[in-house]
Amino acid sequence: MPMAPVSASGSACSGPASLAVQIGYASGNLGKSILWASFESFLLFYLVAIAGFSAWLAGGVLAAAMIWDGLADLAVAYGTDRHGKANALARLVLVGAPLGAIGFWLTFAPATGHAWPAIVAAILVCRLGYTLCDIGHNTLLVRVATGSRAASLVSGFRLIFSSIGGALVGIAAARLFGMRDVAAQREAFGICAAIAGALYLVTLLIAVGATRRLPAPSPVSAAAAAPGKTGRHLLRSLWRQPGYRLLLGLIAVQAGLLPAFNRALPFFGTAVRGDPAWAGYALATITLAQSLSLPLWMAASRHVGPARLLAAAHLLALVAMASMILLSFLHDEGWSRMSLVLLGTAQAGMNLAIWALLALSIQSRSPGQMRLEALPVGLFLAVLKCASGLGSSVIAVLVGSFRGWSYVAGGAIILPMMGCLAILTLLRRDPGAKRPPPAARTRISQ
Repeated sequence: MPMAPVSASGSACSGPASLAVQIGYASGNLGKSILWASFESFLLFYLVAIAGFSAWLAGGVLAAAMIWDGLADLAVAYGTDRHGKANALARLVLVGAPLGAIGFWLTFAPATGHAWPAIVAAILVCRLGYTLCDIGHNTLLVRVATGSRAASLVSGFRLIFSSIGGALVGIAAARLFGMRDVAAQREAFGICAAIAGALYLVTLLIAVGATRRLPAPSPVSAAAAAPGKTGRHLLRSLWRQPGYRLLLGLIAVQAGLLPAFNRALPFFGTAVRGDPAWAGYALATITLAQSLSLPLWMAASRHVGPARLLAAAHLLALVAMASMILLSFLHDEGWSRMSLVLLGTAQAGMNLAIWALLALSIQSRSPGQMRLEALPVGLFLAVLKCASGLGSSVIAVLVGSFRGWSYVAGGAIILPMMGCLAILTLLRRDPGAKRPPPAARTRISQ
């Protein structure tokens, strides 16, 4: 099958993808966000408070699963680029989506009987499926987002669907954690997990179908373009790129420290509000704020580069977390909502900016450089997930080390503030962050 012509930078010269393709592709984020938000915000609390795991066992399992997930991302991405098959990304999704859906259902299904070996096995199956889908779906972003305008637009669509998925998880969690009948609660968890798994499967199949006609960026595999090059050589070539190296540092901090409040939501709700179900409403508020603020961030991206958007979003997150400190002392519902809205708005901006930076860092190769597609995304995801796993283990350590959960609530506020300061420092010290490269400098967001 003839391939689309390739530009000097290695991207396919097929023009921007249609709006229908962009939305169809982005819809995959709805199902992915349901699984991600469940694991990120509620699974630790579920394992400790409902399934009866110790905090140390639950934290160790989640951290190990996430780190293994990240390393598997890197291995799968390397293999995908080395073999260079145009349909390899779709195959990853088609294999991974059923595994992720079934594993997620079994994690919460009453059939597991809350036996920890069965739950751990289900979590690993789910993470394996999520790994395959994550590489396939996220790497397709490079084909859909051809150009700086599309990078911001598609990132925005992805985040809108992610916000919808997160809101659904929040609403379901509020109902589930508020149930007092233990047997009915377990059955409800299983039903909700089955629905979530089905949404995960269906939305990813839609994404694959929407992008099936998009050309691969190059007809030449990494193995053919760089004969004799090992994975170490390819990773080293990525590490030599200052912009990509900075991106890895940014995502490590952002994934490790910034979501600490989201990870500790049920513990924070129990310690501060006296009700774990508050966490569901809080997550729904945060994700609703994300979706409503995304058009503003997308409009701003027409005039401001992603590095500056990232800095603005983290400044706003600092304000939100500072207001959370007051929330710990003042039980004012209006103030609580405002803090959550500010946090959700900040998270929308930082996620849009970081994914736009990723797409552009892959596309902005010099004419003499080999174009890798999956490996840069795989390394990015590996750093993201390993940092996320370590961040989750920090919350688990706080839960297991102190009898009360007030210290967990304090850590949920302090850790994101530390992350914001670290990212602002990285952006300030990097000279390339202040001014985008000429190839990527346009009227629209970089």
